[in-house]
Amino acid sequence: MMLTACWIFAGVLGLLAASSLPAGQPEDQFAVAAGHYEAQRWDLAAEEFQTFLQQFPEHPQAAAAVFFRGEALMQKGDNEAAGALFAEYLRREPEGRFARSALFRRGEAAYLAGRPEDARPFLRQFLEKYPQDRLTAYVLPYLGEIALKKDELAAAEAFFRQSLDRFPDGRLQDDSRLGLARSLEKQQKFDQAGQDYAALAGKTASALADDAQFHLGTLHYTRGNYAQAVETFQQLETKWPASPWIPNARLGRGWSLIKLNRLDEAASLFTELAGDKKTGAEARRWLDQVQRMRARAYLAQKDYDRAAALLESITLAPGESPGAKDSGATTTRGVVPGLSSSEGGTVGQANRGTLGEAEAERHYLLAVAYERQKKYEPALAQAAAAAESASGALKADAQLLQGSLLVALKKYAAAVPPLEAYLSRQPTGDPAVQALGELAICCARTGRLDRAKKLYAELREKYPQHRLLPPAVEQLAEAAYDARDTAWSAELSAWLADWAKNHPEQAAAPGGPPADYEIRGLTGLGWSQFKSGRLAEAEGTFARVLEKNPPEPLAAEAAFVRGQILEKLGRADPALAMYDQVISRHPKSPQHAEALLAAARLRVKLQQFAPAVVLYQRFIEEHPRDARRDAALYERAWALMDQKQPAEARKAFEQLKTEFPKTRFGHDAAYRLAQMDYEAGNYAQAERLLGELLSAGPEPQLRQYALYLQGQIAAAGKDWDQIRRTFTAFANEYPQSSLRGLADFWIAEADYRQKNYEAAERRLADLDRRLGDRREPWTAVVALRRAQVLAQRGAWDEALLIVLQIEPQFPDFPQQYEADYLIGRCRAARAEFDEARQAYLKAIRSAQGAKTETAAMAQWMIGESYFHQKHYQTALREYLRVEILYAYPTWQAAALLQAGKCHELLGNRREAEKLYARILEKYSKTPFADQAQQRLGTAHAPSAGNSR
Repeated sequence: MMLTACWIFAGVLGLLAASSLPAGQPEDQFAVAAGHYEAQRWDLAAEEFQTFLQQFPEHPQAAAAVFFRGEALMQKGDNEAAGALFAEYLRREPEGRFARSALFRRGEAAYLAGRPEDARPFLRQFLEKYPQDRLTAYVLPYLGEIALKKDELAAAEAFFRQSLDRFPDGRLQDDSRLGLARSLEKQQKFDQAGQDYAALAGKTASALADDAQFHLGTLHYTRGNYAQAVETFQQLETKWPASPWIPNARLGRGWSLIKLNRLDEAASLFTELAGDKKTGAEARRWLDQVQRMRARAYLAQKDYDRAAALLESITLAPGESPGAKDSGATTTRGVVPGLSSSEGGTVGQANRGTLGEAEAERHYLLAVAYERQKKYEPALAQAAAAAESASGALKADAQLLQGSLLVALKKYAAAVPPLEAYLSRQPTGDPAVQALGELAICCARTGRLDRAKKLYAELREKYPQHRLLPPAVEQLAEAAYDARDTAWSAELSAWLADWAKNHPEQAAAPGGPPADYEIRGLTGLGWSQFKSGRLAEAEGTFARVLEKNPPEPLAAEAAFVRGQILEKLGRADPALAMYDQVISRHPKSPQHAEALLAAARLRVKLQQFAPAVVLYQRFIEEHPRDARRDAALYERAWALMDQKQPAEARKAFEQLKTEFPKTRFGHDAAYRLAQMDYEAGNYAQAERLLGELLSAGPEPQLRQYALYLQGQIAAAGKDWDQIRRTFTAFANEYPQSSLRGLADFWIAEADYRQKNYEAAERRLADLDRRLGDRREPWTAVVALRRAQVLAQRGAWDEALLIVLQIEPQFPDFPQQYEADYLIGRCRAARAEFDEARQAYLKAIRSAQGAKTETAAMAQWMIGESYFHQKHYQTALREYLRVEILYAYPTWQAAALLQAGKCHELLGNRREAEKLYARILEKYSKTPFADQAQQRLGTAHAPSAGNSR
């Protein structure tokens, strides 16, 4: 990627020196340094800023000098030194004038110095702190490139796309286009990658056009589009004759020609390249291979399809095969290597009434052909026919094959008789090892572990170095593992790994056991350790497996299970690294879906919600038929919620509800959607969703919450009849629910709101008794409502006793201001006006109550208290505060009306008229407008009276 430092600041003299520095020695030194900087004389600028810092380290502009020296060094390409200076600037002035640029530069310097992991946190911090800054045109490609190098492909794609979307004409648009194409290619999004490579290659004047052309050629090659690869590599040579990619492009063209079987052209090209200093050695190697490919036809191979076709024609057709009568007798030894018994001998004619010995052999050979084709069921039928009718060595061979096929078909109990029959002949050599091993496996698979261990001991004693011992031990280890004898499984697997390590010549010999038995043995050992709970040992064993560069299936398996173990051990980061390895390197493995899901869930545990969402989405898209799709959709929705993306989370829940309407996740999604609609005030939509959900018969716990939410919706709409019905049904259906108390409260609240105070009081008293010492925020409302109900009935003393206990019992009650207001009412009813006013003021001055309607009422009541005491001047002032401070027209009008009465009682008729007129002008729709009109007439009368 052709990324270099941009020049952020010009005009330094105008920016700093001229505007903020008075004349003097330090100011002159700073001006000199700034002048060099302005002229882009980076060496001199760096030196002069350093001189300034050495001479005037405490000067007010020292921090700025640190920053601009870093800028100068950055332009020189001394990124390490520059990065240290930007760090120093941030230490001095973390919120300074250049903090934004210093943070960017700190990350960029580390990136350009080749330390991407050091750069990433600072670049991310910049992006989070300054998301709209123009420097994000650099930050996004840098982060994309870092993610690409770490194989965090989805993240890289996202960064590059964001860069191109936001800065389509930016300086790094081509770098971002190339990075995007590379990240897409690594994700196997080949069509999109090809389009981006082609688009960039089409900009022939771009410095990266030839890079894109080369990558496009390699992409064609990777996808098997060899003709297009040839053309693309050829165009690179034509359009960009000076490109450094040309030698590699010519190699790529040669490889593509080989794939197209255009061997003459490939040979000619590699001959030309043989003398090239850069590619000569590689070209000569390929030239040799091409010449050998031209010289040879095909390697000899056993053609089992043709063998099977032939044997079918002579075995399954009616009558004897041609030549059977002429042959008289045949021998099986050497016909199919490894299949004749140790006894050898000649196969003669069978007795009359049974299959002829020759025909039995044909059945046997056809069974062998089918077995090599892995057609085990038809092979078994042919082997059984041969074993039933043959005699001597052929019968033994057929019995062994029959037993082996039954083992392959996992019919272990049925395999025991033919294997025992074969071993009764006391064979030796390869067939004996095979039969003993398979019989031990059958015993282990059928629960006879003691006999299996005895057979294994016999096998080890008689054939300690035999080449067929490892495959038998491997299968026996798997059988022991499945039988939950992990100690024996571990012992067998460890032996297998050691055998392969100690006998490399046998493992590599033609016809010998596979060379990767060490890896497979270690894998079995790791699984045994894992299953027996020896996690640390298992983790180390699987690490050894991965160090051996195992084949694809074992590599994916080892990386994934190691990730699981690391996660269980609490080592999250290395566990994620293992999961990511499976995801990036083994996309076709059975563990790929597992790794995506495991990595997503672990990142959720680590509260890394953004990458978790990406991983869930990949699982959903790349494994659409996985049985856990509904769970992944559900978990992704919650990760989006945790990421504070409710709109995207809603889409995920909607998708889940649509795809899986009858599953528990689909039901839960419907509930969550209803909850979202409820919280957004879309009550009708929420009610519709809940109705559908409840009719679908969700599980009891979800039904409980859905019913409760229905009640909450009714409460939000203040539909008191519906509230009573819904919560009554809830209480009857779930009497032991933790939400039962809240349901009872809402029933009582419905009674209270509908002025059915006696019923409300009974329910609240019963609820209060059942709550006992339970202290939750909502339980304070029970006490408040009890007091309010008593106040409605005029039982002021009883109400006061209850409401005074709320604050001591619930010190953090957010509605304490309502309790204080009620205390004021109770005190006023007892003619305790000073105490009442103190309670009203407490409500007014509370953080929660200030400017609420309750505060307006409390202020009005303060005026009322003075009015009752006939302190009209003071009451007047308090009433007027209501109109000024609170935007509640009803109370503003009521206060003005009372203030007018105060003026009348004080003899200020003209002022009273003004207030009544104001009510008619501003608050004409309030209930007090008519009274104001009447009072206005009274105020015009000769005498005003003093009644209220």
